[in-house]
Amino acid sequence: KAVPVALRSTIDRVTKMTANEFRHRAKLRVECPEGVRIMGNEGRILQVLINLLTNAAHAIEPGSQEANTVKISVYERDSRVELEVADSGGGIDPEIADRIFEPFFTTKSVGFGMGMGLSITRNIIHALGGTIELKYSSPEGSSFVISLDSAEAENPVPEVEAGDGAPGVVV
Repeated sequence: KAVPVALRSTIDRVTKMTANEFRHRAKLRVECPEGVRIMGNEGRILQVLINLLTNAAHAIEPGSQEANTVKISVYERDSRVELEVADSGGGIDPEIADRIFEPFFTTKSVGFGMGMGLSITRNIIHALGGTIELKYSSPEGSSFVISLDSAEAENPVPEVEAGDGAPGVVV
């Protein structure tokens, strides 16, 4: 069952969990306003973000952390929340881009992945009523965009009149 999930605190948790992956590869930047909530399952959202951040880190060769970036950006659009994970890695070869969500498809060396991360990620996002797509890929990096229902669309917070006559929000 999907419940409201505070996206910023979930992102903060996952960035701590994956910090070691970035240590020698890239700077991690997060642009997520406080208070953004999505309909989902926090454990599943953590799993999705761990997969995407680990893939982004592994797309960047170690040794040049200052020259590379992985960025998480969150945007609210109508009743949806879009979460974008972009990296400055080597990109995804256009010849294989249509296969990256297939189970057991991987470009990693033997022993460094089974090719299930993006397949599982897509299945989780679809089960939550969302979408995930490869927004772009070039030799300068890749970007994945997830779209999920905003918790505010599911559970609107009623506005009430505050004592001074200014509109307020019930918390």
